[in-house]
Order: sequence, then structure tokens, then C-alpha cells
Amino acid sequence: AEAEGMPEEIVYLSMIESGLNPNAVSRASAVGLWQFMRATGQDYNLNKNESCGIDERRDPEKSTYAAMRHLRDLYNEFGDWHLALAAYNCGTGCIRRSIKKSKLEKPSYWDILKFLPNETAIYVPNFIATAKVMMNPELYGFDEKEISYQNEYKYDIFEIKEPTNLSAIAKAAGISLEELKELNPELLQNVTPPDKKIYYIKIPYNSYQTFAKNFDAIPNEEKQAFIFHTVSQNESLTDIAQKYNVSLDNLIAVNNLSGYNAKIKKGSTLRIPIGSEPFEASNIVRNPTKVDTLKADVVQNPNVESSNIGQIITHIVKPGETIYSISKLYGIRPAELRNLNNLPFDIENIQVGQKLIVARNNINNNSTTANNNNSQNSSTQNKTIKHKVRKGETLAKIAEKYSTTVDNIISLNRLKKPSIKVGQVLKIEQQVAAAQSPSSKQPQQKVLVHTVEKGENLASIARKYGITEDQLREWNKNDIKGDIIIAGSRLKVHQSNSTEQNKSSKNNTSNSKKTPVYHTVRSGDTLERIADKYNVSINDIKNLNRGVKETRLQIGQKIRVK
Repeated sequence: AEAEGMPEEIVYLSMIESGLNPNAVSRASAVGLWQFMRATGQDYNLNKNESCGIDERRDPEKSTYAAMRHLRDLYNEFGDWHLALAAYNCGTGCIRRSIKKSKLEKPSYWDILKFLPNETAIYVPNFIATAKVMMNPELYGFDEKEISYQNEYKYDIFEIKEPTNLSAIAKAAGISLEELKELNPELLQNVTPPDKKIYYIKIPYNSYQTFAKNFDAIPNEEKQAFIFHTVSQNESLTDIAQKYNVSLDNLIAVNNLSGYNAKIKKGSTLRIPIGSEPFEASNIVRNPTKVDTLKADVVQNPNVESSNIGQIITHIVKPGETIYSISKLYGIRPAELRNLNNLPFDIENIQVGQKLIVARNNINNNSTTANNNNSQNSSTQNKTIKHKVRKGETLAKIAEKYSTTVDNIISLNRLKKPSIKVGQVLKIEQQVAAAQSPSSKQPQQKVLVHTVEKGENLASIARKYGITEDQLREWNKNDIKGDIIIAGSRLKVHQSNSTEQNKSSKNNTSNSKKTPVYHTVRSGDTLERIADKYNVSINDIKNLNRGVKETRLQIGQKIRVK
């Protein structure tokens, strides 16, 4: 709560939500301490990278960070903690409708109480009562000496480099399988995620060295992981082996089957061996030396560095700085800072003098741009536009969007530090085609109409016609709001004959050079999600893959996307 700038007592809400049970599942399929529905969880980076082996809504720390951000967003919308809590229970739409029914300009929770569902009507009073008792239990007749508190959630982290049987990990840790699963509630099976080669497993606190030694001593056969598959109608052993990308011989051996032609019945269960390649020993992750946490009070300008993958902004850690204070300094979330630097979620300590990446800007074709500067000067000119910062944007994302650099934006806007606020207006310098002289012949323009298909976005449509997203917005002001377009809407696209000729000639030359791009289907993938990931349309995928349908996607299947 403190790391996300939230009131400390808000954590007691999880007692009402789940009774502090990370494995709680409601009738509506809400999961975990904070009872996240899958879609809401994904909005706050839970299960963003879907896996068949984990559900991050069950992880106490990840889900708590997500809940704090969700509650903060609700408070920012309604400006009242009671209304925010009620919205957490019944949704923002429910609260908006209740406010409308009250016919009051700024009603309180108590003003709209009679319009709320029964469950929500008692939800906020339940929270208030729970928080009051937990903050002063003795005042309400509880003897603190008789309260049995759960042990602190402390652990070490060990890097597992291949899907592994949890029983082998528990054995190396000297604990039971149940105790290991209590430390790692996000794991859904008795193996580390079968679709993730590397997984950071939580092991008992202060046991790293002993565990590493024990784990290396366990035979590979004992570490091998299995998941279970229920046979469907008309499924063959070959189908199942291909689906999970395992050898047919291994599949037959681990299930004691008679041979390749063994009959398997619909509904029977088969063990699927995962990670049958030679096992790689894991010995990298170390516990960092602890440093005292003090309040950060110094703001230093960041270092801007260039690399072969683009431009990064780094920050050198100073005495007293923490992950939270640095992320606040640069206007990014602690989770984003961790992701940029591959810092595990459980590690809070950072070293004085450590270099952390705080922003990254991927720059494409730098060398080409530099080499062609002279030729571009005659056909292009610099134009300064304005960009209003939206929620979730960083300087790196904005720079990438406009094909410029973080350093250019900082310099142009005279920013003293690389932190930006929602609603802030930034000047962005772009290269655009130079205006033609009146004597030059203007190419004939024609207007096409493009019907938006499911899975398309502004970037994919602009790329299709060889135009920019800003041009699309300019031509379709009434149909495009921000970055949102609706499937079925009709967009105007202005094209000149020369543009079409250039586009077709480019396509002819580039198609011969393009290397096909393939995607391996994972658990939870849909054609819409895959199309969105690669900035293509669903029809593009269908055209490249004869017979591909939403209902026929299989885990492990390779489909061409470009």
C-alpha cells in the first residue's frame, strides 16, 4: 500500500474479499486474495503474458500491487473512498448508474445506498468495521497475545531453467509439496510452468545455498515434469505428441503403452513429459546485500546512452534510494522499473552505485537515417507538433511512436528530469515531406473507403495504405477518437496515383526480400490477440494460413503472421 501511495488500512479489504486465502475462487470466477476477474487482472498486468501453468491473481504480492493500482484508479474517478470501495465490489457502471439515479451533483456513498445491490450496500460498512477492529483489536475485546498471526511471507528466489517437477524442488528445499505450493500459490500444477523455460521459484527464506547444492544432486529423471492430458474423441497418440511438442517414444514410455498403435479411449488420462532435453543446472540468482532504506531527497539528471538497440536513460543509485523512490522520480510504476532491469518482484534492495535503466527508446534504421541525411534534406523538413500525454505513456513510448529520441523530446521541451504527467503537452519534432513548389505538378488524389475489420488498428491500416496514423485521424475526425476504432466503421483514405505506384513497387520489392514471421500458439491465444500482437488483421492471418479458424487453434501450432 505504501509503495503505491495508498492508505495503509486499505489492505484489510482483502479480508472481506477472500478471507486472506490466495486460492479463493468465487462463483463468478473471481480469483485470489483480491478476487480479480481475469479481464480486470489483465488490465493491471496480471496474466498479461498468459501461461497454462500459472495464475498471477493467486500471487499475494503481484495481486496486491494490482489491487492498489485498481483502487487508486477508482478513487481518482469518483473522488471518494467509500464510492471507490463500492465500485470495487459492483463495478464502475453500477456506481455511475446509482449516482445518476440520485440526481445529486456530488453524492456520497450514503446518498446512493438505496440504489445499490444488497451485497454492495453492506460491503463498505463491513470494511469500515473490519479496519477499525484490525487497527485496534484490544479496544474491541481481542487479546493480542491470543491472536495467532501467520508467519511473515519471506523467501529466497531460485532460477529454474527448465519445466520441473515440484516434488523434486520440495525435496531439495527440505519441505513438503504443500508447503512449497503455499510459497508459490500462482502455480496451477505440480510442475513449474510447462510453457516457460525459466521460472523463478520461491524457496524457504535463507536457504539458497543449501537448496542449490541439494537440487544439483537430484537425478534428472526425478526432476522431469509431467502434466496431464484428457484424451478427446478421435485423438491419436501422434496428435497428442505434436500438440505438446514431445517425442512419440517418450509419450509411449511414460504411459506404459504397448506401442505406436496402442488404443487410447476418450476420457482417459495420459502423462505428458515436459522438458525432456538434458537438464541445465541453475545457479545464478543471488540474494543482494541489504542496504538501509532512507528517504530519497536528491534529484540528479539521468544519463542518456546509445546502444545497438536504441537509446536508454539510466540512473545511478544513490544512498537512501529505493525502487519506489526512483520509479516515483521518473514517473513510472515500480513494476515497470523492475521489468526494465529484470528485477524479481520479491527483491526490494538495490545497491548504491548500481546502474538502472529507467527508460528505453528503440530506434530503427539509425545508420540508414544518418547516411541519407543529405538526400533527405532536399525532400523533407522538420515540423513541430504537439502531443498530449495519456495515461500509461512514458517518454520512451512517445519517442517510439513519433520515430524520434527521448533525448530530443527532453531537449525540445527543456525538461529538467525525464518524468511527465498525464495531460502535459509536449512538443515533438517530426520529419515530413517538404511542400512542393507551385510549379511542380500535384499528383491526382482519389479517396478510398476502408471498412475496419475485427483485429485491425490504426497502425495496421496506415501501414496497409502507406500513410501515417495522423493522416488517418485528420481525414476521419468524426470516426476516430484517440486510438480507438470500431470494427465495421468506414474510414476515408486519400491516395495519389504516385503513392499507389510507389506502394505497389515497394510491395513487389519488399515481398521478395521479406522473411516469413511465424507465431507458436500458446494457451489463451485467439486470432484477435495474435493479430493485435503483430499489428496485422485477422484476415491477413487467414489468407496466409489456409484453413486456420478460431475454433481450430491448438497449443504448439505454428501459424504464419507476416
